[in-house]
Amino acid sequence: MKEFFEIVGITGYVLAGAAAWSLFLFVKHGLYLLLVSYDFKRNFKCVERGELDLISQELRRRNPMMEIMRDIARFHAHHSRDLKSEVAFLFYKYFNKVNRSVAWLRLISVVAPLLGLMGTVLGMLSMFKSLANDQQVDAALMAGGIWEALLTTVMGLSVAIPTLVFYYAISLRLKGFTIEAVEYGYRIAGIVNPNCPYGAKPTCPEK
Repeated sequence: MKEFFEIVGITGYVLAGAAAWSLFLFVKHGLYLLLVSYDFKRNFKCVERGELDLISQELRRRNPMMEIMRDIARFHAHHSRDLKSEVAFLFYKYFNKVNRSVAWLRLISVVAPLLGLMGTVLGMLSMFKSLANDQQVDAALMAGGIWEALLTTVMGLSVAIPTLVFYYAISLRLKGFTIEAVEYGYRIAGIVNPNCPYGAKPTCPEK
């Protein structure tokens, strides 16, 4: 491993750090979103049965979806006629940390192949400089230098491809949360204010 990083140089260290950071963000927020979804759907059934005080209780558990529902119940159900815009604002507010991590994943997926290419170019420049100072060109040595230089390109692509997959996986999950937030926001508005412009009070599920 030490010999490998001696070959790829500083670019290899940067790419290895980017890969570790990308994996950490994906695992952290992927598990976080799964727990948020499970906890929210489990407790929203109680809210629909009329236990509205659960919204405030759940706030202490830092569930962002319940925080969105809390703000809709307290502030937006009685006056807002554009609930989708309200939910979009609240979603950005309470999922801000996840959105920042998604931006980091996108940045890594774009920068990683460029870093790999830069490492390759620097390696090629170093090799050709050595060849220029050597009057006898060794084909085997030249092929070995090209092979070493191309390692950073392979490394950059190896980081960028899974990071791009991580980016779209989290992004699609967040879009699903946005749709759910709007849907459940309508239900909360109907429960809190049956005369709201979003429709009649929804039917409560059976216990």
